[in-house]
Amino acid sequence: MPGRPTSLSRRHFRITPASLTVVTNSPDACSRLLDHPSFDVILIISSRMSARGVGLISSTALLQVQQIKADLCFLGACAIDPDEGVGVFEAEEAELKSAMVKSSGQVAIAMTSEKLMTAAPFFEVGASGIEHLIVEPDVSAQRLSEFEKICGRVIVAHAGARS
Repeated sequence: MPGRPTSLSRRHFRITPASLTVVTNSPDACSRLLDHPSFDVILIISSRMSARGVGLISSTALLQVQQIKADLCFLGACAIDPDEGVGVFEAEEAELKSAMVKSSGQVAIAMTSEKLMTAAPFFEVGASGIEHLIVEPDVSAQRLSEFEKICGRVIVAHAGARS
């Protein structure tokens, strides 16, 4: 459901199931995913674009998200800290993403190194609510250890992976 997938998720994380339903509030992500032959793409419709341009947000979008029961939420975020949790810079975006987390069986998040150990003003989910944290290969052993204690599974992406 991320608005703008990080370069990490584009470069290092590929989902290649036989079929997949993707729900997103990002028109950009939607248009990129429509070319995949086995993806069914649902765009959350809203009357307002996020000020940062990351996705569609409104009470209408929130109501639509609350009707979804997802197996896995691939969450977009601006910051993650073991104590502060996962955060973003817009209140409505945080509310929408928190609703998706509540409607999902598991949560995965790909974070670039510069977003680790940082905080944003609006809370999405606690770090303990992340079942799969995907990080870049340059993350220090100390930082990995901190997240491994809290997150369900920490996955280090391969340095040579390409999308």
